[in-house]
Amino acid sequence: MRRSRNGNSGVTLIEMLLALAVSSMIGVAGFVLLDGMTRTERGVAGALSRVTAQDRAFRLFSIDVAQAVSANFGENGALELQQLDHLSVWSATEQTVTRTIAFTGRTPFMQHLLDQEAQFSLLRPGIVTLRFPQEDVWRLARLPEPRL
Repeated sequence: MRRSRNGNSGVTLIEMLLALAVSSMIGVAGFVLLDGMTRTERGVAGALSRVTAQDRAFRLFSIDVAQAVSANFGENGALELQQLDHLSVWSATEQTVTRTIAFTGRTPFMQHLLDQEAQFSLLRPGIVTLRFPQEDVWRLARLPEPRL
């Protein structure tokens, strides 16, 4: 024979514990998903800022090379690009990439572009590369023809 519940009987302890366990599992799953999304967002933001900085350096490098009237490699492997009214010197070390702009009669202005290892190299006569070895990202640029 079945016992029927009357309207005042309430919830049993087992039902309450089961509801608490289900709610806890949903809460833990939500926390794990939120934590994973937050970590992914931080990683993507870091990678995006690095790629943006590289793209900016590549664009400035391409513009400087395109506007150069002469180019040569100076001391410490720096690339010296002579424009009509100023000299742009690109230097890369194991930690940074800098661009120094020097107008005649003025103090040179140094621009810090990247915080990562980079290399400039002459691929073949007239072609220079800017390369980031850790990520194997590089850009070619055609140097100006020597004027006779």
